[in-house]
Amino acid sequence: MERKKIDSKVKELIAQFADCEVSIINDNIDLENDLGLDSIDRLELVMNIEKEFNVCVSDDVADNATTVKDFVDMTEKAILNN
Repeated sequence: MERKKIDSKVKELIAQFADCEVSIINDNIDLENDLGLDSIDRLELVMNIEKEFNVCVSDDVADNATTVKDFVDMTEKAILNN
């Protein structure tokens, strides 16, 4: 899967969780500080990413993901390792 498609879908999922327009989501946004997503929200987001892309993300990797770019990178890596 192309990175552009991964990027687009992950940003769409983040926007759904943050209840905002996908147009405001950019790579540098911090999910907790900028969007108000707590650790439970981020865990649910990771589970949705795993389901959407049919991948498995380790807890260590997921725990260290804080920005939109981190989540896109995490997803791309999981797809490549699948």
